[in-house]
Amino acid sequence: MVSNEAMDLGQLDFCLRVANAEISKDFYQDLGFQVAEGNAVDGWVVLERRGVRLGLFEEEFMGEDVFSLNFRNGDIQAVVDGMESAGREPSKGPRFSERGSMVQYRDPDGFLVFFDSVSN
Repeated sequence: MVSNEAMDLGQLDFCLRVANAEISKDFYQDLGFQVAEGNAVDGWVVLERRGVRLGLFEEEFMGEDVFSLNFRNGDIQAVVDGMESAGREPSKGPRFSERGSMVQYRDPDGFLVFFDSVSN
């Protein structure tokens, strides 16, 4: 097994597919979460509470997945290199552009593990 402890994965968001981002946002705000980014009227929003980030995404953003892990703004190339050295192939990507980068994998149970970064 390859040690990838130094790999920068980025900020972790737990993401849920929701029927209505606005209604779900209101529920989680009642639990003390605050909007960190996005806008529920656009179909997605990321909320935060005590360092826990929760992404609420309508189906157009999540597809068939009801849950995913989204690592934001880490070193995508290092993730790709590390996973490749471990013999793992991405399920989508990688894609690198001036606007940002992304790659996604499926864990052994089929859960989506998504990595993306946005260029400023």
